[in-house]
Amino acid sequence: MPAQDENPDKVTTLFGFNAEDLGDEVKRVLQVYDRDFDSIEGLGSDNAKVNKSLADLISIYLEDKLSIRRTIVLVGCASHRLSLAVNWFNSEDNNPDYARVITKIHDLMVALKTNKNRYKLAAKTPLCPETEGDTRWDSTGEMIDKALRLRQFLPSCGFDRNTVALIPSEPDWGHIMELQGHLLNFKIVSKWLQTGVSEQTGQRKEVNFYSCRKAFNKLIEMYPAEAGQKGIEHWLGSNAEIIHDKNFEKALERIHAGEKFSDLSPAQKTSLSVFRVRAPSRRPQEVVASAERREQHFMSEVFDDVEAQIEHNEARGDAGSIRPTKHVIRVNNCCERLFSATKRIMTDSRKHMDPSTLETLIMLRMNKDLWDVRDVQWIIDNPSHFDETAGSEDEAGTNQSDDSDDENINTAPTISTTSATSSSSSSSSSTRTGGVTLVSGLGWRPPQVGGGGGRNVRPRV
Repeated sequence: MPAQDENPDKVTTLFGFNAEDLGDEVKRVLQVYDRDFDSIEGLGSDNAKVNKSLADLISIYLEDKLSIRRTIVLVGCASHRLSLAVNWFNSEDNNPDYARVITKIHDLMVALKTNKNRYKLAAKTPLCPETEGDTRWDSTGEMIDKALRLRQFLPSCGFDRNTVALIPSEPDWGHIMELQGHLLNFKIVSKWLQTGVSEQTGQRKEVNFYSCRKAFNKLIEMYPAEAGQKGIEHWLGSNAEIIHDKNFEKALERIHAGEKFSDLSPAQKTSLSVFRVRAPSRRPQEVVASAERREQHFMSEVFDDVEAQIEHNEARGDAGSIRPTKHVIRVNNCCERLFSATKRIMTDSRKHMDPSTLETLIMLRMNKDLWDVRDVQWIIDNPSHFDETAGSEDEAGTNQSDDSDDENINTAPTISTTSATSSSSSSSSSTRTGGVTLVSGLGWRPPQVGGGGGRNVRPRV
């Protein structure tokens, strides 16, 4: 935050996206809740180097300023690692044939999007051409799926010679269908990481460190590295260089598998020191024999192995001595969606938008299921109500006791994990804008006029 004698515009200009700048922003948000970096258990973000540097700087700050020797771990996003692995799998370094046919299909789709070719294609099929996107690797699979659906119509559309030259040959179509099957396997794992729902059974399966490790190990087994190449294990392996703290991830994998804290190695115990508590022991449970495995999809095998291993380990006794770690996130897709929504609001013509205004708009957009045009219309029709409400709240605030304040005002929450790049968007317990009190995650507080003048906010389902 700029000092009183500093020019805010100059400070904003000097702010960048290095680790020091991000650390200053995280600290500013923590100060809103009267907290410091010791309230953070770890950082949840993608595996970028700047985020690793931020975690290291916070660890140094804790030791130098607060005399706390503890490592702040960057919990990397599993979806990001899978995306890097898939991008390499499709690259020319791994398989030149796959890279060549992807480029050819992309060029064909671009040609089919011209007005002349689109008109000819529409005369044969309602299907439209589709190109891949730069930010979504699964868009490559969607483009290939669309190309295979258009395949039967392409020869009869009467395209010019340049467009016909872009249509893949029979051997290329063979590579495309082979690649489609491989991308489908990666997509199944990716969708499960994002939603927690298995596409094969439709059941919700928890995404934790152990289940994610089993899924990654299955993919590594299905696509082993060839001699002299690194393979997808370079990103998905348990010893991948991209991991910030290997002991931390391995320790959580074993804890989420139901193993006891006492079974961990000394280095792994140290990495989980922030979760240490004294927990009572639990009586061993009887192991239930699992049914014989039928031939099934590879992800179903992963889930069966996870459940069997957890059941076996939990039967040996309590995993105690540490607090629950289920809140440590394995993926950060929700943050990425928030960044995408923010980018649509903070356009080039809105670069001078006040941060509080941006935060309010983001909160409204992300909670749009809690309000609609009827709420907006009511606010427009009753502008004086909020001035009266604000005045009554100010008078009531001076007369209320401390106990009453504690009931109506949320205390500062304990921060468990945070994303270095989403701190400004996720902060605030309430924001007052134009006389309307906005509560993050709850929508605007509905006004009550004379016993029911305001409409109740619909609860989140």
